[in-house]
Amino acid sequence: MAAGTELSSQPCLTQDEVVELVAGALGASTKDLNAESVVGDLAEWDSMGILSILTTLTREGIVLDPDEMDALQSMQGILAAFRAAGRLT
Repeated sequence: MAAGTELSSQPCLTQDEVVELVAGALGASTKDLNAESVVGDLAEWDSMGILSILTTLTREGIVLDPDEMDALQSMQGILAAFRAAGRLT
């Protein structure tokens, strides 16, 4: 994954913190989301939810190429984007 960071001074996050970010972007509870969650597991994780996740990732300095947008279909993909950007502890 060629995900990069715009702001190299951004701190690394734990897996739980990334799950919290995504839950916040979706307006969902962290009780309903975990590292194994995928699109469709939550009603909020629809096309608008994916845009919210993308916006959140951009704010965090995670930049995805257009061919990497499939990463937004699963928490594992999102975590991989953070990992590729050097943002996951």
